[in-house]
Amino acid sequence: MATGSDLQMVAGGELVPETGCEVAAPPLATSLPPTSLAATSQRPGLSAMATVEHEEFSASQIANMIYALAEMKEKQPELLASLCQVATVKYQEFSAAQIANMLYALAKVKAGHTQLVANLCRVATLKHQELSAPQISNVLWALAAMKERQPDLVESLCQVASLEHQNFSAPQISNMFWALATMKERQPDLVASICQVACLVHQNYSAPQISNMLWALATMKVKQPDLVASLCQAAFEKHQLLSAPQIANVLWALAMLKEKKPELVASLCQTALTKHQELSIPQSKNILWALQRLREHQPELVARLCQNEPAH
Repeated sequence: MATGSDLQMVAGGELVPETGCEVAAPPLATSLPPTSLAATSQRPGLSAMATVEHEEFSASQIANMIYALAEMKEKQPELLASLCQVATVKYQEFSAAQIANMLYALAKVKAGHTQLVANLCRVATLKHQELSAPQISNVLWALAAMKERQPDLVESLCQVASLEHQNFSAPQISNMFWALATMKERQPDLVASICQVACLVHQNYSAPQISNMLWALATMKVKQPDLVASLCQAAFEKHQLLSAPQIANVLWALAMLKEKKPELVASLCQTALTKHQELSIPQSKNILWALQRLREHQPELVARLCQNEPAH
């Protein structure tokens, strides 16, 4: 049970904010492979056969199967391991689009396979100009989700993304911003150009994407008042759809950006009252810190947070 001493704000000081952003929802793959393993779970013989005959698969078939396993959330560790083993050898045969789908898939299933990832990133760096805007977003998301340090690839992707900035959708922008912030990448030219597009499509963001965007802007310390204003308006309209951790991130972002939005804060706090038991101790601390920094008086929410049993 969290006690008041765990969470109370210290007079004359500020709580240290946690960053604590949730991983963004996985983006949709940009090019659906022509084949699928939809019947694998009903036909265990197919998985066994694929495991045995994996060395005979072409690069395209390997990419399709790895992607299909990830999309269907299939638990086929032996098959996946076999496919990744062959892919590690055939990595130079993959197209840029196939590499994007494979990196996305490996990140989604949290498969590891570091040597394969390293090989794919090496080829992706050489073929980065062949990637479309959605594929660039997917690759950046995958690298951030896997905590892969690939500075040459990231730099190459960001250069192409700057040229393609008008072709990104709202979800792709959200995922890309989350990725850049998570990887602590400073790409001022890219961020500035993408923010212009983000302002035009702000009504298309879902509640989690709004939370991620505001968190990313605050984490990167990006000053984009028009975009922030648009996102805050969208957050106000969709505040009831935000989860408790997302509310914590939005309030943290508002405080970091020094944005005084009393109506939005009041709405977020009202929603947080109904979901406060979903908050972890760090998230509760973030809200308390944010309210203190924003000079917002929310005694009922503060009392509830100080009595919270931490969420696990």
